[in-house]
Amino acid sequence: DSLRLVLEKSKVCTKVVTPAFLRNILRQALQNGVVPLKRMCSFLLDYSLRDMKAEQRSMDLNGLPVLPLLNGFVGTLRVYNSEQVNTITELMSMGFAYSAAVFA
Repeated sequence: DSLRLVLEKSKVCTKVVTPAFLRNILRQALQNGVVPLKRMCSFLLDYSLRDMKAEQRSMDLNGLPVLPLLNGFVGTLRVYNSEQVNTITELMSMGFAYSAAVFA
């Protein structure tokens, strides 16, 4: 944050991307088939969390492509509310696989 403040005060950098703006850009990019580089995921997730309180993080993080996967791809973070979790659990109890229950 101190680097950001120095850049803003010296007028070297006149515009700063906020964490909320970054979250929206990441979601829009994903809709257009663009995902961040795997090596950037940790930074993007960390920066996306900076303006959030713990209790609001869950749904605001839903849909962000920030999970580096072992196969080299980038995964999308999914967060489910309690109703969705109950539905997924119920479908799995009926014999559906987790992946099928999530997309049902």
